[in-house]
Amino acid sequence: VSRRSSGPFVFLERGSRPPRPRAMLPRMRVGFLKKRSKPEAQSIASDLAALVRRRGGSIVELADEADPIADARIVPATELGASIDVLVVLGGDGTFLF
Repeated sequence: VSRRSSGPFVFLERGSRPPRPRAMLPRMRVGFLKKRSKPEAQSIASDLAALVRRRGGSIVELADEADPIADARIVPATELGASIDVLVVLGGDGTFLF
């Protein structure tokens, strides 16, 4: 790839391809909150969790989760924020009430 760098930006020359995406940071901790009444949320969470693991991350879920993702680290609600780097919310209408 032919490119030049200017600070945090990378400028690609016309016709060159962008670099392949890098793997996640090896210890990225991804939390999941799923709507219990939406079975498709569980299915999507499992697929996303597999992708996160392939890229070196780990999965965190709440202790009261009805159907936890396989091999997820389980934490109480009071520790969720301190236990994750990013949170994925699935199955809702976009409103976050907890």
